[in-house]
Amino acid sequence: MGILDNINPFSAGRPLTNFHYRVDFGLSGSYGTRALFIKDVGFSKVTGMTKELNIADGKFLGTNDSGKLVLERGMFTGSWIITWLEAQIKKNKIIKIPIIVTLLDEMSLPIYSWTFFDAYPTKISLGELNSQSPGILVETIEFEYDYYKQENRSAESAAKKLAMKAGKAAFDASPLKSK
Repeated sequence: MGILDNINPFSAGRPLTNFHYRVDFGLSGSYGTRALFIKDVGFSKVTGMTKELNIADGKFLGTNDSGKLVLERGMFTGSWIITWLEAQIKKNKIIKIPIIVTLLDEMSLPIYSWTFFDAYPTKISLGELNSQSPGILVETIEFEYDYYKQENRSAESAAKKLAMKAGKAAFDASPLKSK
């Protein structure tokens, strides 16, 4: 039995939405199960999640996973990300970290995640200041990364939903609910 034998194109479900996600930044050297991640203020746009297939003469030669991850948001004061960027400039040293982008479902549980390994900032830019058009000052940060890994986390989310449902049913059936 081949890997494609269990795929049913009619049970793919509904398309995923692109507007509910989270971006987490790892501390330098924090890979693995003991990873420490910083949650910074949300980003309104994430681009650059690209994987190129290298094909020559009809043969698959591998993938090119490195690229640019671009994050965009309204500018805030007191941002951990900006402090980290400024520290690299002052020390004249690149500090590579993992960045995780996680697509969330309606209950804010993870559906997919993309981990960008050895990411470091290469560019920060601010939108225009314009006295004739009031709006939000937009900050765009570009990162280079060595490679990334995509992970389907929908089974994990489904298990958490079942556990929450079972917990609610147990609570509803318990004498504690009536108190």
